[in-house]
Amino acid sequence: MQAKFQIPQGALTEISGKNGCGKTEVVLRFLAQNPQHRIAWIENEFTIYPCALPQHGVQLHRILFAEAGDEALWTAQQVLRSRLFKVIVLSTHSLTE
Repeated sequence: MQAKFQIPQGALTEISGKNGCGKTEVVLRFLAQNPQHRIAWIENEFTIYPCALPQHGVQLHRILFAEAGDEALWTAQQVLRSRLFKVIVLSTHSLTE
């Protein structure tokens, strides 16, 4: 049995690293271990394959997927303001603001 992966609540947590180092795997494990959370998954352009998430134990009905283009930060801000989602995954190549 794997230990439960903890991320602090009410905080901004950055998970970064090189391609293929397991960032998405860590996030998916956290989401699978916390089935009570609703998630907003925001990317500039989709790299995630939603159909693979149930294979990791993540239920798709809990996730709002948003492909935001150059407006990823604005989209994240609107999602934060809504207070509807306990977890926001912002996957972007660069943050300039």
